[in-house]
Amino acid sequence: MKVVFSRVQINVLYLPINLWAVSEEKKQRIREMREICIPEEISYHGINRLYRDMGFLFTRMFLRTKITPNQITWIWGALAFIFCLFFLFDDPWLHIAGAVGWMMTHALDHTDGHVARYKQMFSKAGAFLDGVIHLATWALLFICIGFGRYFVSGDISDVVFGVMAGLFMSLILALNYLYQTVAGERPADAGIGKTSERKFRLVINLSPLSTMNVYPVILAVTIFDMIFSVQLLWMTSLLSVALLCYGIGFALMFLWTAGRFCRNVSAIR
Repeated sequence: MKVVFSRVQINVLYLPINLWAVSEEKKQRIREMREICIPEEISYHGINRLYRDMGFLFTRMFLRTKITPNQITWIWGALAFIFCLFFLFDDPWLHIAGAVGWMMTHALDHTDGHVARYKQMFSKAGAFLDGVIHLATWALLFICIGFGRYFVSGDISDVVFGVMAGLFMSLILALNYLYQTVAGERPADAGIGKTSERKFRLVINLSPLSTMNVYPVILAVTIFDMIFSVQLLWMTSLLSVALLCYGIGFALMFLWTAGRFCRNVSAIR
C-alpha cells in the first residue's frame, strides 16, 4: 500500500521497519558515545550514578555544538553561583529551585569531563578551573543558606554554622585535590583496603555529609519546612538544624580526612 503526498510516495508497510532500523542505528551510536565518555575504569556509586546519567543527557546536546569543556565548566560554575543566591531569600520555592538547580550543576560537572574525553580536549587549566569553582561555590552555598536563615530568624548562630560548613567543606575538597597531587591516587582510595572498601562505599553513599547527598538533603529539608513547623532548642527551622549538623559534621570530617591522608602519605614515603 502506497500513500502519495505531493509527488512523494511512501510505502506504509515498510515505514515501521525503516523507523526501527534508524532507531537501532541511533542506539548503537549512543552506546559508542557513552563508552568513550564514561569509560569502565571510572566508577560511580550511589546517587552519583544519577548525576552521571543526567550529565550524559547534557553531553549529547553539547556534542552537537562547538562549546569546549572549559566553557561548560564556566557555565555550570555561573549557574551554581546564581543558585546559591536563591537561599538568601525567605521563599521556600526559591530554596527548592536552588537545590534542584544545584543537582543540575552537579550533572553538568560530569558533562565537561564527558565532552573532554569524547573530543580529547584535556588541559591542566581546565582541571584547575574545575577545582577553583568547586571550592568557591561550595563555600558560597552554605554561607548563603546561613545568611538567608539569619535574615529570617535574627539568630547569629545560623551565620556561624553556615560559615563553618562552607569553610570546612572547601577545606575537605582542597585536601582531596592536594592528596591526589601528592599521592597520585584517588582520595577515596586512601588507606582503604579491599576488604573494607565495600563498607566504606556504603557509608559514603548513605552519609548526608557526602557531597553528592547534600543537595537532596537540602531539598528534603526545605520541603519539610514548608509542611511542618519545627522547634528544636533555639532553632525554628529544620534548615537551621541542618546547618548546625553540617557545620559540626564537616569540621569533624575535615580532621578525620586530614589524619587519614597524613597516615597514608607517610606510608607511601
